[in-house]
Amino acid sequence: MIVEQCIDGVAPDSVVSPASGREISDVLQQLREDAAWVLPTGGSTALTTGNAVGRVPVQMDLTGLAGILEYEPADLTVSVRAGTRWSELIATLSANGQTIPIDVPFPEKATVGGVVATGWAGPRRMRDGTIKDLLIGASYVRGDGLIAKAGGMVVKNVSGFEIPRLLHGSYGSLAMITSVNLKVIPSHESELTLLSERVLFREAVDDVVRLTRSEATVAAAVVDGSGDDAEIAIRLSGRARPIRELEDRIRLEHGQLQLSNSLEEADSAQWWQRRSDTLATAHDDRVMIEVGSTPSSIGNLLKRLRERLYGADDAKYDVSPGTGSVTLALPAAALDHASWQQVWEQAGLSGGARYVVFHAPRAWRSGSQVWSIPEDQRSIMGALKHQFDPEHRLNRGRLWDSLPSTSPTDLETMESIT
Repeated sequence: MIVEQCIDGVAPDSVVSPASGREISDVLQQLREDAAWVLPTGGSTALTTGNAVGRVPVQMDLTGLAGILEYEPADLTVSVRAGTRWSELIATLSANGQTIPIDVPFPEKATVGGVVATGWAGPRRMRDGTIKDLLIGASYVRGDGLIAKAGGMVVKNVSGFEIPRLLHGSYGSLAMITSVNLKVIPSHESELTLLSERVLFREAVDDVVRLTRSEATVAAAVVDGSGDDAEIAIRLSGRARPIRELEDRIRLEHGQLQLSNSLEEADSAQWWQRRSDTLATAHDDRVMIEVGSTPSSIGNLLKRLRERLYGADDAKYDVSPGTGSVTLALPAAALDHASWQQVWEQAGLSGGARYVVFHAPRAWRSGSQVWSIPEDQRSIMGALKHQFDPEHRLNRGRLWDSLPSTSPTDLETMESIT
């Protein structure tokens, strides 16, 4: 069933729902004749991320490409079609004592292809990495309609290995992913989350950085709060006895964290799922921006942001010190895009940090670039776009406000990669 929906407040001119790579290719070939472009969607959980566009000629709903293609529990690999719901994949793996260690927001809606295309990774990437680290193969359709695949089902396969990783985080601007092959891992035997009382924000971030440096087996660590106060959450997972020993060691050696509360097993997992869902929820009157740096500089980054935004009403900071990221949320009325750019420049963050506007009202993003892409990288990315989608049929304008011109040198570099 084809369901038409508004995309970022814009109703698409038409909606198609292909069920195969061949059908996607046929649609893209038709677009070449009509000079139109397509916006791919899956679970539609990230539609407010990206530059605002004034018109959507064709929405391509990819949820028709669903199902597990191949699963070898003994080999720790799975091949799954891109439109498969994340919850369905995890349920299949769980039945065999296996999983993919990523807290995907709204897993009952999110699709596997969407998770890869948006490059989603939560605080567990500190220890377990991202889905890019588990991606060993992909089938896809390029913007010119060419059906292709790279990689395979063998973990050590290096044939075409780079292409699937290029598609990771590309937001459907390079190719339509039709299926992916993934490594999986054994499910953890036990998990536990340690929670603090209210603590001082700045000291908490520095203390958690020290914890993550001294205890490499911590699965995730966050500091969330507003004003001067924050709360700490530390996630432990693995075999039951070792994580209990780790819990005791953390309480003994890092008493300043004041980890007086705890959640176990399903309660722990549900706490982290709620946090992921909250960070992925768009509001009509709020802006959410993720700023990325390094763990060693995260304390200074947070200090600069808080100084520049001092007095901003209802500003909230969700910090993952071990991955070097800060998610800032505040009312859109308190900070327009021009003011954010001024904050960014005055705080001196452009040299060593990057940001993406996850959610913001359409008017906030209109006419603005919501990705901090350095000019030298923009030229390479433009050349890569030219190789995969030379006529710019895919997600036009949502990844870049305008595509930079590509030099012969850039194109030669991309040809050597692709």
